[in-house]
Amino acid sequence: LSFAKGLGIHFESTNLLEANFRACQLPIAMFDQTVAQYAIFEDAYLPEASFRGADLSGANFRNSDLSNADFTDAVVLGCEFSGAELSGTIGLPHDLFES
Repeated sequence: LSFAKGLGIHFESTNLLEANFRACQLPIAMFDQTVAQYAIFEDAYLPEASFRGADLSGANFRNSDLSNADFTDAVVLGCEFSGAELSGTIGLPHDLFES
């Protein structure tokens, strides 16, 4: 799936364990209730994506555009967000935004 493109694609309730979404362009994608532990979203374009209730433990979002994404009730333990655009996101721990 790396380098995939699409608008508003639905992945809800899917097992995406260790999936590779590197450099994908998936604005408004729906990842609600997915199991995406250790998935790679590095350098991905995911503005307005929804990860509500997803298990993203250990996922890599390094240098991704996650502006206005929704992480409400998502598990983000051990996720990598360095260099990611997080403006307007909801549901992420506040310490991710501290400099």
